[in-house]
Amino acid sequence: VVFCGINSMDDALSPAQANETGVVEQIGHQATLSLMLHLHPRCRRIVFVVDKEMADGGFVDGMKTMLALLEPQVEVELWEGVAPAELPAKLVGLMPTDLVYLLTFDHDKVGEDAPAADMVRLVTRWSPVAVYSSLDFYLGKGIVGGMITSAFRQGELAGQMALRILSGQRVGEIAPMTRSPNQYMFDGRKLKQFYLNP
Repeated sequence: VVFCGINSMDDALSPAQANETGVVEQIGHQATLSLMLHLHPRCRRIVFVVDKEMADGGFVDGMKTMLALLEPQVEVELWEGVAPAELPAKLVGLMPTDLVYLLTFDHDKVGEDAPAADMVRLVTRWSPVAVYSSLDFYLGKGIVGGMITSAFRQGELAGQMALRILSGQRVGEIAPMTRSPNQYMFDGRKLKQFYLNP
């Protein structure tokens, strides 16, 4: 078995699973938040737009802890599972010192489908401030960028591992890649729109 998209080595391998290797996925939240604060030093609040399922207490606390370490003066506001019809009015009320961090969003608070492609276009259309994310499927659809978790790159590396196995190398000789192959990636049009120096 060659895996990718697994979020933790605990989920990926146990000592009994000697026939497995692959690429662990780690979303670059801290690197993206640090980047946002670097590019926008006047930022005083980051609004997290998240799916209801993702907005558990542990996740939110983790984001607050990361931000407190990076910049104690920056406030965290959570918009959890907001219905698409309600988003434009909330977004246009954002202040120039705000930023938006868009995370996985598939369902609103009442469980209605809210496809990610529709959500990113809605958020970036109505937001007067820069929108960032760490997720590759939002890039090119209106976000500025971030430390992007690339499903393509993970699949490419997992494919290379599979080819090594098919060429005769033993699975046990191929160590799992525990550091996610994330990269800083940006939309040049958005850098220009928000006067950010490439």
